[in-house]
Amino acid sequence: MTKSNAPLHGVRVISALNGLDLFGHERGNITVYKALCDMGADVFVGVNAKEDNHVEEELNILKIPSFSLPFGPQWSKKWIKKHPLIVITYIKAVIRCNWLFFNAVRKYKPTHIHLGSSLVYSYLYVALMLRNIPLIYRMGDCPPDDSPFNLRIWKMTMRRCKHVVANSNYVRRTAIIYGLNANKVSVIYNLVPERADSNKLERHTIEGSHCSYKLIYIGQLAEHKGLLLLIDAVHALKNDFQKISLDILGGSRYDTIFREKLFQLILEYGLQDKVVLHGYVKYPKKYFNTAAIHVLPSIWEEPSANVVLEAKSESVPSVVFPSGGSPEMVRHKIDGYICEERSTNALIKALQWMLSDTERLKEMGAAALNDSTVRFGRVRYNRAWENVYHSHV
Repeated sequence: MTKSNAPLHGVRVISALNGLDLFGHERGNITVYKALCDMGADVFVGVNAKEDNHVEEELNILKIPSFSLPFGPQWSKKWIKKHPLIVITYIKAVIRCNWLFFNAVRKYKPTHIHLGSSLVYSYLYVALMLRNIPLIYRMGDCPPDDSPFNLRIWKMTMRRCKHVVANSNYVRRTAIIYGLNANKVSVIYNLVPERADSNKLERHTIEGSHCSYKLIYIGQLAEHKGLLLLIDAVHALKNDFQKISLDILGGSRYDTIFREKLFQLILEYGLQDKVVLHGYVKYPKKYFNTAAIHVLPSIWEEPSANVVLEAKSESVPSVVFPSGGSPEMVRHKIDGYICEERSTNALIKALQWMLSDTERLKEMGAAALNDSTVRFGRVRYNRAWENVYHSHV
């Protein structure tokens, strides 16, 4: 298929990402960019001007052009009260971001604007209001109801949007509760994040190579992700399942304090030979190759975890807490397990059931792989995004 025959030929999308690290929000939007490009659209992304920007590196590898925007910090009244001079930093960042984005729009002549963050919107507000270009918003998180100020920014963003795409029914329902018109928001489940240059990795998954007692966690090292409960569960299960082990993949510049807390708990329980903190791993495929169960014990309302879909694509069933959109990703006792509640005891019960039958566990892995194609595959994903961009011009 030539570009002139591609379904989104002629569509020009300008976007912006303020994050520096490749968390779920960043990966989710980059996956959309790649899908749009694959369907013939041109995509141009404003990225944070700060150094050591992993988002910019990923876009470069994918050959998606970018430009710099000097984003400021998160909006915080408490921070302003503590450091009044930071107001100058905010003002400068807003002025410069608006000016640079306005000029980029003027030169690039986009048909659409794609955003995924109300914080980004707040730094580009003037430029966006001066141009009546359809704004498509990918909502990967629920409204920021912990801050009245940021919630007002979110509502302003929603008013400017032509269409909103939530990544789970949970996120959609929550947005409607906070005033978003139900006719303005649809749901497109995430696609497995494609890690740049992963095709260069050696693909050597061996049938039956999964270790029946190895658990894997991939994500942020943070208390709201339930990692302390997961360590408690491994400690409680180590006598009944002596071969149990856990690989923890994840890390960033922001988690030093919690990582130390996690390490101390591992030492306290004497789990040094069973739990390994690997830090940030760009290509986790080899860890999935040996894992039997992926665990996502988030105690906050997880909007829609990309890592569950990534586990499915590697034939690894997931154990999840009944939080946010996570239960939508898993078919209970078919390709994963949805815990009764968000607690250590519920997690222990789930893992006991999963680990007690190795043949059943293999069948669940096969079901997970099938579901990754049927419910969450690329054909479905591309067609849904194509429809969004064709329908909202």
